Amino acid sequence: MKKIYLLAMTALLGTAASAQINAPANARKHVLTRENVSNLVPNRQEARSNAGSMRVTILEQDFQTTGNLPGALPTGWTTNDVTLMDATTGPAFFVHNATTANAGSYWPVAEVGVNNRFAGANDDAPPCDCMMDEVYVETPSMDFSTALNPAVTFDIYHDGNFGGGDAWLQASTDGGTTWTQVNYSGDVDGLFPLQEGFWQTLVITLFEFGGQADVRLRFTWSDAGSWASGFGVDNVVVGDLEEFSLTLDRTIQGDWNTPFFGDSYWDYTQIPLAQADSVKVTGILSNTGLGTLTNARLQVEIFQGATSVATAETASTPELISLTKDTVSVVTSYIPGAIGTYSITGTAVADEVDADATDNSSSVSFDVSECTYARDINTAQAFFQLEAGDFAGNLFDIYNDEEYYGIQVALGGGSTVGGTVTAVIYELTGFDATTGDPIFEFVDGSQSVEAPVLDEDLNTAGGQDFICLPFEGPVTLTAGGVYLAAVAGTDVLRLPVSGSNSVPGSWVYTDADGTYGWTQGIFMIRMIGNCVTCGAPIGDNVEEQTANTFGVRAMPNPASAATLVTFNLEGSSAVELTVRDITGKLVESFNLGNRAAGNNSFELNVANYEAGVYTYTLNANGINVTSRLVVR
Repeated sequence: MKKIYLLAMTALLGTAASAQINAPANARKHVLTRENVSNLVPNRQEARSNAGSMRVTILEQDFQTTGNLPGALPTGWTTNDVTLMDATTGPAFFVHNATTANAGSYWPVAEVGVNNRFAGANDDAPPCDCMMDEVYVETPSMDFSTALNPAVTFDIYHDGNFGGGDAWLQASTDGGTTWTQVNYSGDVDGLFPLQEGFWQTLVITLFEFGGQADVRLRFTWSDAGSWASGFGVDNVVVGDLEEFSLTLDRTIQGDWNTPFFGDSYWDYTQIPLAQADSVKVTGILSNTGLGTLTNARLQVEIFQGATSVATAETASTPELISLTKDTVSVVTSYIPGAIGTYSITGTAVADEVDADATDNSSSVSFDVSECTYARDINTAQAFFQLEAGDFAGNLFDIYNDEEYYGIQVALGGGSTVGGTVTAVIYELTGFDATTGDPIFEFVDGSQSVEAPVLDEDLNTAGGQDFICLPFEGPVTLTAGGVYLAAVAGTDVLRLPVSGSNSVPGSWVYTDADGTYGWTQGIFMIRMIGNCVTCGAPIGDNVEEQTANTFGVRAMPNPASAATLVTFNLEGSSAVELTVRDITGKLVESFNLGNRAAGNNSFELNVANYEAGVYTYTLNANGINVTSRLVVR
């Protein structure tokens, strides 16, 4: 199943675009509000399409000016003025980089490359805090007298967050006295599309302005009267289109052409080795030239570290007509077999010779982990608020039967300290035919013990600290299922979100009105398999815990009377053993003395322990290894 849709044709074809993602018809998207959001940081880094591929270039501007930022626009470029915080006026658009654009802490523009600069308007960054109704950045006058097939290609950052309004293109042929909207054909109203967390490359034809001696363009944005985020423009190129030009907009780890949930629909950042499955890859191909491309397809190469381990190719699109896109996917035969980092390089090809092949490739990477299943990108960007009675979580595919031991979650500042948080797993069994709401069924045994919310657990923007919520015993999830790893609290919880959902993969249940919705950000909630990091906050000695240098284990586990803690030392060392409850409170500490190299053991008496989940930490040679112990 392919999803072919218009890129932009203002003079060639009528408007017609198919949905790229099949979501439940009435899925309600929870948009982050100012009240729910703290300081933001840039979203995940993405390569954009190179905005070249012009036969004859009339204007080119990448905004890589020199000098301090925010800076003035390049010579010949203009913008309108807005009212500043001190009641004076100042320009709406400046030259920014990702850091200065986010000076107000609510516009996390994705960084591309190093210190990339662009034209941006932000309505809440000092000294603005402005109303921005139809602000614009305008090109110099351009001569289209000899232009044959003029078009403009450009990059935009248009996330629509916090009530942000529309963006669109305008043109003038009378020195700027009157302006006409130039429609983007991918939208029924001709407006620019929204894309959370990514820069986009658009191409819009300007054929109706051929022969004109004075053409000016405006990239226009409105904040819709809201305390919105902002709008950015970069890599503007105006000129005649090439006959043949193919662009790869993005490479995605996952299958965007699967008919419904499951089968690697979502792009994971960490996949447990036990859940490694055939790598699936999607590419978004764009025909940015005049001519029809034949047999357009995506060639895929998979790397483990720096070593190429597999290649594949999608089925070809017989004809990709001018200024359209096609989302193509392939299920490769390669299954990762070891822990480590894997990357996927996609290259768009067609039978015709491409005018500019520099924009035909892009890459994406993911980690195969020991036991962690994650969709977030490990950096808190914004915060979603849950009230008591609500729950929220991420969906995960299960490819092989496996036992899971708990859920990791990051909590943000503003969560009620002294309240509790608990984890649970639900299986997604379908959607209600009437309401479109997801149908979740509780997985037996998956309710974790309640853990207190401690002040030291709370993250700020950019935070990466997780707490672990172990189940009382292992929970087996079965192959072929799709499961929601969710958390709930007795009081307010502020959950960090990290990265952007392309599909409804992060869900929220709101108890106040009994409704479901899916979020634009991915919750920092993870599923944890049989992994030694689950017994303690992942922020503490992650590398040491994961390595489990001493092969520490307790048998039996769960235990009711005594358990034998075994460990192996490479050399003699003083050894200490510490036991804590799930809150981190010290239960017992043992000085095991100086132990010889090789296998060692210590019998831990737990007969007087209350039933529940504990952690035990072995310290030797200055290294701590923590694991989990269940007492029944």
